[in-house]
Amino acid sequence: MLDVAGLIYRYPNGAAGVDGLSFSVPAGSVCGLVGRNGAGKTTTMRTVLGLLPATEGSVYWDRRPIGLPERQGFSYFPAQRGMFPRMSVIDQLVFIGRIHGMTATAATDSTARWLERLGAAAFADRQLQTLSEGEQQRVQLAACFLHQPSLTVLDEPFTLLDVDGVALLGEVLRELAAAGTAVLVSSHQLDVLEELCDGVVIVDKGRLVVAGRVGELRAAARQVMRLRFAVPAAPGRLGHMEGVTVMADDGQRVVLYLGPDAEAADVVSAAAAAGPIAECSWSPPRLRELYRDVLAASA
Repeated sequence: MLDVAGLIYRYPNGAAGVDGLSFSVPAGSVCGLVGRNGAGKTTTMRTVLGLLPATEGSVYWDRRPIGLPERQGFSYFPAQRGMFPRMSVIDQLVFIGRIHGMTATAATDSTARWLERLGAAAFADRQLQTLSEGEQQRVQLAACFLHQPSLTVLDEPFTLLDVDGVALLGEVLRELAAAGTAVLVSSHQLDVLEELCDGVVIVDKGRLVVAGRVGELRAAARQVMRLRFAVPAAPGRLGHMEGVTVMADDGQRVVLYLGPDAEAADVVSAAAAAGPIAECSWSPPRLRELYRDVLAASA
């Protein structure tokens, strides 16, 4: 398990990039690190991995301070690629495997496996600089996974991938977690994270906003009710009901947040009085709605 406790990182000018952050990522799970631009996600990842020195706080792996032996078993996918543009794909992946303590044979075999798994086998002998950005991204992902990391930290790994690549990476991360890897992944693609992650950590201005299992956070949040009227109606009074917040209303399609004091049946009855209802559904909020809600509440 990765444990982050009271983590603080201050820049040379004294500003806090990370401010008292605490969370855990168990082995065998995928955790999403979520926040707006500048929230401290990348700084958190770099500090966790020891690339930036923590000003205060602790980072533990399996309840022990992290040293070189532990870091050798970790992997990092940075938002900016850092591989060798003129070196062949296969040569540099084998080289990276050796850095992680693999034998030459094991590194070569694992490189071939991961290039095949990530759809990159066809350009194994090419120089990295001859590949498209999406192809280069697949190579860097192979570099993260080829030594079967105990912890993998990925900063915006979906950005340059096509639709098939996003789906494939999701499958791979779930496979790694099933094999015991702890996965910490940052992304602005919240719908992807919602399907992928067991837990989520939402940060803002370097501070923790909320953390927990995705399903539990959604269940504890306000429900979302979606209504579609058969004809344009005037459901404006729904927003005056206790525990009801109108998020969208164009006269025919209405989206409501239902707080713990709101009864869904009463809201539907009130809506029916405004006009004939063609469709009605309610459910816990999607992750993107939960994210927007908790950030607004913490402002």
